[in-house]
Amino acid sequence: MLVIVMRSKLSATIGGKWQILDYNLDGELTCIPDTGEITLVIHYVDYFPFKKFQKFNKVSDIKEIWGVTSFRQKCVLLECQFISDYSFNADHELTIKAKYLIWDMTKVKDEEIKFNKMSFRLTNSLLWSGMQCYNSFKKDDKYLISCDFGEKIIKSDLKTEIKFCATINSIDGFMRAEKIELYQYLEVIIKKSELTHYTEFLEDIKKVINLIKLATNEEVNINEICGYRNDKTYVCGDKKYYYEFCMVTNEMRNNILSYCDDTNYLYSLPNMISEGKIEVWFKTYNDYKNVYELYLLSYKDEVSSEISFIYLVQALELLHRIKFKNKNKFMKYLKNKLQDKKELWDNIRENSDQEDSRYIILRSRLIDMIDCDFEIKNDFKEETIIKLADIITNSRNYYTHFSESKKEKCVRKKSLSYVMEILRYFIKCYALKELGFDINYINEKTESSLEYIRYYNMIEKILSENGD
Repeated sequence: MLVIVMRSKLSATIGGKWQILDYNLDGELTCIPDTGEITLVIHYVDYFPFKKFQKFNKVSDIKEIWGVTSFRQKCVLLECQFISDYSFNADHELTIKAKYLIWDMTKVKDEEIKFNKMSFRLTNSLLWSGMQCYNSFKKDDKYLISCDFGEKIIKSDLKTEIKFCATINSIDGFMRAEKIELYQYLEVIIKKSELTHYTEFLEDIKKVINLIKLATNEEVNINEICGYRNDKTYVCGDKKYYYEFCMVTNEMRNNILSYCDDTNYLYSLPNMISEGKIEVWFKTYNDYKNVYELYLLSYKDEVSSEISFIYLVQALELLHRIKFKNKNKFMKYLKNKLQDKKELWDNIRENSDQEDSRYIILRSRLIDMIDCDFEIKNDFKEETIIKLADIITNSRNYYTHFSESKKEKCVRKKSLSYVMEILRYFIKCYALKELGFDINYINEKTESSLEYIRYYNMIEKILSENGD
C-alpha cells in the first residue's frame, strides 16, 4: 500500500500505452499533484494525412482515456481536452489536458466510477479545525513533542457522514535522520451509505472548503485524494484493508502557510459543531452557494478591484433576493419596518425608478440591507444610507455597462476599496445571521471590520469624493 500512496504525491513524467477510443498509442503522462498538472503527450508516425483525431476535438468525445504506464500501473484520465497538435513530416504529437486522474482504476466508463468513501487532505485549515496533532512541552530540562489525534463526525444528510480528523506526514519514528520535517493536516473523510459517483464527493468537499474559506479568508486547497470501495479489499494477517484509488485533479495545490492567525476567524469548527451551526451550513448551502462564491471570488489576487466590487454587489443583492422576490411583499415589509424612519421610506417609495419598475431595483435592496433589521453596531444615519446606496448603484452600473452618464457618480481609486470593505462587512453580518448566530456573536466577530472602517473614516471619504 505504501507504493500506492507515494504515487499520489510524487511528480513524474511516465511513459506508457494509452487507449483513446479505439486507438492504442504511445505517450508520456506528466502528473504534478502540487500544481494540479495532468498532461498527456501522444506520439505517432504516419506517412499519410492523419485525420482520425480530427473528429475527437470536442471535450465530450474524449471523456475517458485509459492507460498502462511503463511500470504497469493502470490509470484513467477523465474529462480530457485536446490542447495542441504538432506535425513535422511524418512525426506527429498531440497534447491533451485532463481534469482528473485516478490510479489503479481498471477500464471503466466515467459514469461507473463510484466509491463508498473518499478522503481529502486540505491545506491551511488545521488551525480552523482546532485539531492540531503536535504539542511541545518541557520536562526535566528537555523539550519534548507529543502527538495526539482526534476526530469530529457530523452528518450533512441521511446518506452522508463527514469526519474531520488530523493527520501527519510519514517520519522516521526513531528520529535517526539528519533532517526531519513535521507536517500536520486536516483530513476530511466523506462516507456514503451506498456506492456514489466520485463527482458527488467532490461537490461535498467543495462545501467544506467554502465553509473554511468564508471563516478564514485563507486559500484552502486539496493536496491529496483517495477513494475506497467496500467491495475492493485485501487481507494482511488477520486484518482486512481497503484498496486505495488515489486521485489527482487539476485544482489541487500544495500552498501551505507557515504561520496562521485565528484571531479574526468568523467561526471555527469547534463552535460550529457545539452550537449546531454546521448542520445549518449543509442544509442551506445550495440556497447561498452563489453568495459565498461571489464573496470569495472578490478576494482573488488575479481579480481586478472593479470586478471584485461587482462580485460583492452581486453577493449582497443575491442575499436580499433570496428573501424578497416580489415587489409588493417587499414594499409592505418596508412600510412596517420603516415606520420610525420616514426619510428612508419616502425615499424608496417616491423614487421614480422604483415606482416605474415591476421589480425591486438594486438601490432599494441596498437601502434595506444597509439599514439592517437586526441590531448590528453600525450607526449609519438615514441620509448616509441613501447616499451610500446611490453611490454603490451608480458605480455598479458604470463598472457593469460603462455608461458615461454614471462615470462621474461612481467611486474610483482608493474610495472603491473603501466601498468594498463596507460591502464585505455587511455580507459577513448577514452570512453569520443566516447561519443562526446571535447578535452578540455577530457584533463580536465583525467588530474589527467595523473599527477598520471607522478608523480610516471610509464613509466620510467616500461621500467627500462624490460631492458631499
